[in-house]
Amino acid sequence: MKISGKTYDFVKKHRVSPGMTIRDISVYAEDLGNKSITVSFVEYMPEMSALAINMTKASLPVKELINRLIFAVIDNKENWKDPTQGAFWTEDMNTAMFFANELQKQVGGAWVIESPSDNRYYVWSKGYYHYIGA
Repeated sequence: MKISGKTYDFVKKHRVSPGMTIRDISVYAEDLGNKSITVSFVEYMPEMSALAINMTKASLPVKELINRLIFAVIDNKENWKDPTQGAFWTEDMNTAMFFANELQKQVGGAWVIESPSDNRYYVWSKGYYHYIGA
């Protein structure tokens, strides 16, 4: 599956706050312009409320759930440092930014692609090796 659109690269280790707008994204990510990726599969991410996002700071079960969702898009479980073969999608920009922030904590960085063709946000990573410069 090919995904194209306005792309943001989350590489900074900042906390993403609930209620942000697309205008705020430049504080947390670099605007890469229009980019395309090809993935083997996509996984749906339900919209997360501000309360759920705030719960991740204190709730171990919520953190474990997020880690399992992130691991789900890593196709090569033996070497999770490669680029992810799958991507998350959501219709909610705050949820996409939140998951990109969480994914970049695990593997060093993540892209959010705002796709105008289907009004979705996709979250994907180039992988740990890329972000450490290997």
